[in-house]
Amino acid sequence: MFVREGKRFGIVGALPLALVLAGCQTNNFGNQYLSGVAQVDGKSGQAAAEAPRSAIEALVREARKAIKANDLDRASMLANAALKLDITNPDLQFLNGYVYHLMATAGDSTKLSLAEQGLKLALKFAPGHLASRYQLGLMYMDQRRHTLAQGHFAAVALHRPESPQVLYNLASSSYYARDPQTAEAALNRLADVAPDFAAEPFVLKAQALTKAALDDDDSAQAFLDAYAVKA
Repeated sequence: MFVREGKRFGIVGALPLALVLAGCQTNNFGNQYLSGVAQVDGKSGQAAAEAPRSAIEALVREARKAIKANDLDRASMLANAALKLDITNPDLQFLNGYVYHLMATAGDSTKLSLAEQGLKLALKFAPGHLASRYQLGLMYMDQRRHTLAQGHFAAVALHRPESPQVLYNLASSSYYARDPQTAEAALNRLADVAPDFAAEPFVLKAQALTKAALDDDDSAQAFLDAYAVKA
């Protein structure tokens, strides 16, 4: 009907993966590649601080390569290795949860609880971590926990009100959470900020479904007619 026959958006501008892979909160990493745990020679406090950072950067870069290669087991191993060096880093917690979610969507449903745990830990260490909120919304949509998904997408929409992907996912989760009023508001906002995106067939279909849920039959029919032309 809505998302299941339409589209689901896992990336929103700089969210979520690029937020982590372009630069974690542990900044000013060195370029030295360290394949495992940081090797610190103990010569100075600065050397001890820079070595783990260099290791984290290397591990994250290799995790990105593994994700692109769809080698999720290796990506997970690298993400967990990075976490051992900075377990309170919300970006690394997000990366770990993100990889577990990829593994779950690839067929290993046992990884869903680990994905949720990692993303929630990211929010524990940084309550404003939008990438984690957005990814939790996607994960809860996969689980058809639509009210939870709606809450996370709404939180992201407050900070990304110009993002059509965020607005569409907010509308989708709201519709399935039996809140067509919020779905309508999100779709109306979407039409204002991204008219070309709003003219896509799957968005027109979403509009028709939402209007029908609100008993606005004339508007529903108009969007359905537009959908028929586009489709």
